[in-house]
Amino acid sequence: MREWNSVGRPAVAAIVRLALVVMMVGVAGTPAPAQVPDPYTDPYIVRGLSVDVTADSASAARARALEQAEREAFARLYRRLTAAGAGGPVPEVGDDALDELIQGVEIEREQSSAVRYVAELAVRFWPDAVTAFLEGEGVAAVAPPDRPVVVVPVVRRAGAPLLWEDRTEWRNAWEAAMPAVGLLPIVVPFGDLGDIAAFSAEEALDGDRGGLERIAAQHDADDVIVAVLEAVAGPLPSPALPDPTHDGSGATGVAAGVAATWYRGGTEVARERFPRPDGALTQAVARVGRWMEQVWKSDTTSPAAAPLARGTLQVLLTAGSLTDWVRARRGLEAEPLVERAEPVALAPRRGQLAVVHRGTPEDLAAALARRGLRLTRADPATLAAVGGAVGRTAPGWVLRFDAALPATAPQDPFALD
Repeated sequence: MREWNSVGRPAVAAIVRLALVVMMVGVAGTPAPAQVPDPYTDPYIVRGLSVDVTADSASAARARALEQAEREAFARLYRRLTAAGAGGPVPEVGDDALDELIQGVEIEREQSSAVRYVAELAVRFWPDAVTAFLEGEGVAAVAPPDRPVVVVPVVRRAGAPLLWEDRTEWRNAWEAAMPAVGLLPIVVPFGDLGDIAAFSAEEALDGDRGGLERIAAQHDADDVIVAVLEAVAGPLPSPALPDPTHDGSGATGVAAGVAATWYRGGTEVARERFPRPDGALTQAVARVGRWMEQVWKSDTTSPAAAPLARGTLQVLLTAGSLTDWVRARRGLEAEPLVERAEPVALAPRRGQLAVVHRGTPEDLAAALARRGLRLTRADPATLAAVGGAVGRTAPGWVLRFDAALPATAPQDPFALD
């Protein structure tokens, strides 16, 4: 478990995030200013993280809640970016490694008391860091689209389609889903004059190539989903199912089923029919959304990298100062190729570690060099220069902090100097 109140990067990161919470929220229990939902939803943002934590103090409860939310966010992101059918448990990730994957935490809603913290949070991840982590795990990764997917919600009742003429509950359900969408950034056309001129309800039902290309270009997209809610006349079966075809005249319709067709560049690539929604229309939206993600994953999954071999190095860690020692320790803890580093023997200004890692020693040396750490083979001259071995087993490698190396890994601006 992450020790938020200890000296080290996780504690500093927690302090920074809590400071941002104070700036964003102000008084406990006061919600952050409302934000306009961005239709180009970032797939590396995990929203809807609910936490309810009780501790000895409000600050301790908040810190524990942030840790809990970050872990849950990582698990959700991993499942989101894992190829269809890959399955398997979410891999373990160390505290410092997880901290390097996270760009920030957003407070969507919160309340607190003297000992309790309740909130709705969102966690944003660094895309490049996540991609590197998945590659290190040998996971078949999904490349999210860099352009939005246009969803056109059509209601068809008694053969007559409704698209731009009325704001149906079917459209409202899709618009409500946009801020919480996962892998695919979705945009639902508002139905302004440009949309009306570009695409008609009849063209949507017919899959007209010209109309599909126009509505895609209208929203800078390649992919268009036409989601048709079939409705028949009659009373609503349950208050839980909103009226999908209310047109202001008092007429209603019962949802009979949903059909979705995926077009790319005006050409059909997939289609699916779904049974009649048995609950709120948001459930039907979620069902279509899951199908959309599976189609995208099947089409775009990159091949899984071969699992990296594991090995153990006997490493002599040397440090000219306490600061260098801390930097070297943090670099080891944060590097995804390092599974663990176990102390073997200690001496003044140096210690011997058993470093369990993935990949080759050369891979590890290159990765650590990006963190300002130099890993070299321990020839007799090098060992003599640093004071010799400290364990019973002679180390095969020497590790030291080197300020001359360019550190290209994400840096913590609040790290100790």
